Amino acid sequence: MRAPDSDGGDVSRPGAAAYAAEWARAVRRIGFVPLSAAETERLLVPLTERLGEALLAPTFSARPAEEVGRALVEAHLTEPGVLDWSVQALGDRFLPWVLPSRTESPELRERVALLQGAFAAGFARALRDRVFSQQERIARSAWQARDTVEQALRDSEARFRAVFTGAAIGIGIAGVDGQIIEVNQSFADMLGYTVAEMRRMNVSALAYADDAAGMWELYQELIEGKRDSARVEKRYYRKDGSVVWTDLAVSLIRHDDGRPRFTVAM
Repeated sequence: MRAPDSDGGDVSRPGAAAYAAEWARAVRRIGFVPLSAAETERLLVPLTERLGEALLAPTFSARPAEEVGRALVEAHLTEPGVLDWSVQALGDRFLPWVLPSRTESPELRERVALLQGAFAAGFARALRDRVFSQQERIARSAWQARDTVEQALRDSEARFRAVFTGAAIGIGIAGVDGQIIEVNQSFADMLGYTVAEMRRMNVSALAYADDAAGMWELYQELIEGKRDSARVEKRYYRKDGSVVWTDLAVSLIRHDDGRPRFTVAM
């Protein structure tokens, strides 16, 4: 495209200021603007002048219009109506206001059309980049939150394991079917078994024939989820056939949906 004729004047600074003021009023009518009216005008005046200078440049490039479109998004002027008004006004009003002496120039009108396309492209690309950036931040935050939760879970499990293993009292975990899942060394020593042996046992195998009346009914209510804890004095058979008295506290651990999961005995 050949350069426009050199005679005919430069960008009208008063015209650019008036155009920017009208642009700012339109933007504020369309939707939320995170800037004051004065701040919006101060943002748009140099952008208006930049578009005018691009029109008059000896070597034309539509790149400034793309950068102006991007600048609106970076200023958080992202309402779709802002793009609509800005592109239409660039075609209908820009030359009469900012370059009034060049309104009839075919070369400038052709350049305006190219600026309109570049403006829209810059706005759209910046909006896309912004969405991608937000998605990336959300994804990164989600991963960090997941890592934090997993680390907290690992720390919690490590603390439990330290307490479970080193406790002087016996601790056992059993499923609601009574199958022993895990016991600590203190519990195994108390009953004269190895930990491995107890993992193969059911709690019923440790039952004492003359347990207090109602004790097993209490345990049944626990594993059915009717109560969350129970505390009783209970006798256990040791491996060698002798009997040991214990002060037993049993707690029910539930699934997230409330269903009984397993019991912890101490």
